[in-house]
Amino acid sequence: MAKDKIMAFVDYENIRIGLSKNYVEQVKPAQIIRAIQTLAKDRGEFRGGIFFGDWTRRPQDAREIEDQGWRAYNVLATRGGKDRSDMPMGLEIYDAFQSKKEMTTFIYSLGRRGF
Repeated sequence: MAKDKIMAFVDYENIRIGLSKNYVEQVKPAQIIRAIQTLAKDRGEFRGGIFFGDWTRRPQDAREIEDQGWRAYNVLATRGGKDRSDMPMGLEIYDAFQSKKEMTTFIYSLGRRGF
């Protein structure tokens, strides 16, 4: 049986906020990456992923993400500081679905209740 080919999409701002509210220790991007890769490897062959966030606020996190072989997609926050990764993330997912026909599974890490 052929293994699934997996790609991941991470709304880093919401994941980061959710983790900071539930854990005393700060969770690093590398820890999130390891968790997603472990999940993916249990189900198939991991082919890469994209983290969405405002990297002007945390350039060191973007560097860590890129150093791990992932893509850090910059989405500027609103002037009020709210995350607006939903639309760019949705468009990237749609694009991947259309252009990467070899992918059979997508992991969405959204970090929010209402989605």
